[in-house]
Parts: sequence; structure tokens; C-alpha cells
Amino acid sequence: TSLFWTESLGIQGRTDGKIKRKPLGDGNPVDIAVNQTGIDTRRLRIANDTLYFARTNAETGIYSLPLNASAIVRDLAADSLEVTQAIQNLANQAPLAANKPTYVRAYAKQLSGPNTPSVDARLVGTRNGLALPGSPLAPLNGTRALTTGGSYDRARLNDGWLFHLPGSWTTGNVTLQFEVDPHHSHTDNALGNNTL
Repeated sequence: TSLFWTESLGIQGRTDGKIKRKPLGDGNPVDIAVNQTGIDTRRLRIANDTLYFARTNAETGIYSLPLNASAIVRDLAADSLEVTQAIQNLANQAPLAANKPTYVRAYAKQLSGPNTPSVDARLVGTRNGLALPGSPLAPLNGTRALTTGGSYDRARLNDGWLFHLPGSWTTGNVTLQFEVDPHHSHTDNALGNNTL
């Protein structure tokens, strides 16, 4: 026996309606339907080993899935980050100065699975193993879309997540950790590569 529910994430003009399933008792929730724009979160019914749901957009209708539908799995991976106070090169060779406005650009890739329109990220800052004030940071530019086999271009600001470091983070030695999908909103069985 399982619990089923819908989620509709509408962030920055993108919608990622999904249906999730979790076995009662032990087990993690998994996505069984994704990219369902206009999903009606009020209409979810079960009959004869089938789950029925409605969509209320250009593709209005009643849709169905078997209760034991395969989980939809993606592999999201943190790929790189750069810390900058001015124009930075690919090798991050521009030196940084204390007490100067500092930004971090972070990038990720999707290695497998269906397109993911709303991927969140965060930046964790520590000094000597202790969390810095305000950590973790949310990106200034919200979520971004990832596609399997897609790439990013550093010349386009929204191809990555942008973080502004608080002033207290710009002095002394600081360790930064970038996390993709930190709240595990998407089914991803390879979580080891979500952190950089």
C-alpha cells in the first residue's frame, strides 16, 4: 500500500507538476509522473489498480497511471563554481580581496532522466568547520531548468545559480560547498554527485 500526492512547482514562469508515491512505512518518495503542467492538485483518484489525475491547461483531460508505475529517476550533478569580484577567467586566477563585494556562480548538469524545469540549489559556507552566519545561501536568481545532455555558457548569467556572499564571508579562509536539489525535490538515486 502506498500514499500518492501531487506537487505543482511554479517558479519563474516554469511549472513542474508531478505525482509522487511513497510506500506506507519505510521507503522514500519517488516521482511517477513529471512535467505535468496544469496538474489539478485537487483531483487524484484510485480505482482498479489505476491512479487517475486531471490536467487543466491546454491539454485538459483525465490521465491515468498504474499504481505500480516505474519511478522516474534523474541524475543531477554539481559541476563547477567560480568566485568573483570582477571579471574572472576560466581558471579562477583573478585574486580576491577581503571586504569587497563577492559573488559565486555555480553550475550543474543533468546526466540522465527527463527534463527538470525547476531545480533549486544552495551555497553552504563554513570557517574552521563551523557554519557562517546566514548559511546556507539561496541563489539570487532562483531555480533553473536542466536537461539531459544540456550544457551551460558562462556568458549567460542565468545558465547557473548566482550567490552574493555576505561581508562576513569575505575575510579569512572560507570553505564553500555548492548543493544541487538540496531538498531532494526530484528523484535522484546518485546523490553523491549533487555536492561540490
